[in-house]
Amino acid sequence: MIKMSRKLLSVLLIGLISFSSSSPSQASLFGNSADTKRVIASLKKLAVTENKILAKYNSVTGSNYKDDYTTGMALVALLPQVNSYIGKLEALNPKDPKLAKAVDLLVQGWNKQAEGMTLLIG
Repeated sequence: MIKMSRKLLSVLLIGLISFSSSSPSQASLFGNSADTKRVIASLKKLAVTENKILAKYNSVTGSNYKDDYTTGMALVALLPQVNSYIGKLEALNPKDPKLAKAVDLLVQGWNKQAEGMTLLIG
């Protein structure tokens, strides 16, 4: 579940970032307003945080899984970072309706991730 969600979120984020180019056809998807530029620039910066979160998650899951305790402790430590990241996504508050919908999908996806982590650590 989490790997599939992560891939979906990554694809969406990459798609959003790729439209930040100066090409008129790409810029027109979300407009070329100062607000849109601000949101896209913020998403680029947040991608670094997202990658760090995912790297920490991957370090204790999948082929890197050691035991339940190790994974649980890592998730306990990671959950505040995930919640902070969600808060930063929510704070973007884009004015363009299409961009707002895309950011909302990111927020929803990360909320599902946080919910899954919470269930795992019980």
